[in-house]
Amino acid sequence: DGSVLIGTGNAGKIFRVSAGQVSEFASTGQLAVTALSPDPKGGVLAATIPNGKIFRIDAAGKSSSFVDLPDTEHVWALAYDAKSKSTYAATGPDGKLFRIDDAGRAQVHFDSDESHLISLAVSSDGTVYAGSSGNALLYKITAPGRATVMHDFPGQDVKALALGRDGRLFTISNEYPAPPSVPRKNRSAASEPSEPSRSPAAKPGKGTLSRFETTGRVEQLLFDKDHHFQSLALGDDGLPYVGTGDSGDV
Repeated sequence: DGSVLIGTGNAGKIFRVSAGQVSEFASTGQLAVTALSPDPKGGVLAATIPNGKIFRIDAAGKSSSFVDLPDTEHVWALAYDAKSKSTYAATGPDGKLFRIDDAGRAQVHFDSDESHLISLAVSSDGTVYAGSSGNALLYKITAPGRATVMHDFPGQDVKALALGRDGRLFTISNEYPAPPSVPRKNRSAASEPSEPSRSPAAKPGKGTLSRFETTGRVEQLLFDKDHHFQSLALGDDGLPYVGTGDSGDV
């Protein structure tokens, strides 16, 4: 209907923006909503931290538990695969990629050596691309447990991925002066989300926008030594749009 859903912290709420008006759409009861993905049954799936939960939100905003991922605290990204009719979830702190069927049954699709997988994209042939936080690796996963390192970026993370209609893959990666902090589960009260860190804001990093051709050749499109990159999207014109993490520029 042209409205926009926005996942937020620190109360795990989803807001709906329509015709310039903002209203609360749903609540998960978690610390933060980190990713949203279309639900093939209607509505959306909402990934949260720090308890490894994914919720199903119907068109009326009613929230219900979809899956609790085992040994998982952070669900950083979701991507739906129309070919297999399943949803992929990039997680931490063990760097696992889960494949979840429509009934909410989850299995490990790929177990990386990184602590966190934080970005995802799925191609029309079912190939999954996943970016990591730690060593800034881009993985190409063609089958369960079958993955190759497609690229090793400088820095610490591959923050976001976007696939063009022509099959070309866009990525944003970052180099930070200090590793970003990660919210952790409150061990003394596991059912309650922990408060975010109150430490001073981290210094801005350096951001890189890259494009991979279908042949695998990579080209750097943009490098910003003063700002790290937070978000990535492709416009109707096929061009990449990048949002910065510290200055709020697009």
